[in-house]
Amino acid sequence: MAFDYKGFTPKTVDELFKGLGSALSDEAGSWFAKNREQSSGYLRSISEAVIQTKIDYAAGRISKADAEFLMRSHKRAMKVYLNGLKYETYEFRQTILDTAVRALGHAIVNLTGVNIAPQLVQSG
Repeated sequence: MAFDYKGFTPKTVDELFKGLGSALSDEAGSWFAKNREQSSGYLRSISEAVIQTKIDYAAGRISKADAEFLMRSHKRAMKVYLNGLKYETYEFRQTILDTAVRALGHAIVNLTGVNIAPQLVQSG
C-alpha cells in the first residue's frame, strides 16, 4: 500500500517520525524493485559475455589476441555499468530527499494549510 500523503496529519513527533519512515520505506522499495531487474540484466549480460569468451578461447574458436581484446571490452563494459551505478546512487539519494520533503510538506499543509514545498506538494 502506497503512503497516503494527503491524509498524513501527524499529531506527535513520534507519528511524524513513523510517517516519514513509512514514506521513505515505500519509496525506497519501489525504486529498488524498478531498478533491480535492469541491474541484474546488465550484470548477467556482461557475465555471459565473459564466460562465452573463455569458452570460445578454450575451444580454440578465437585466438589469444581476440580473447584479450574481448576481455578488455568486457572490462570496459563493466566500468561503464559501475559508473552508471554511481549515477543511480545519486538519483536514489535525490529521490529519498524529495520523498522526505514531500511527506514533511504534506504534513505541514494538512495541519496548517501552509505549503512550504510547492514544487513537491500539489494542493487540490
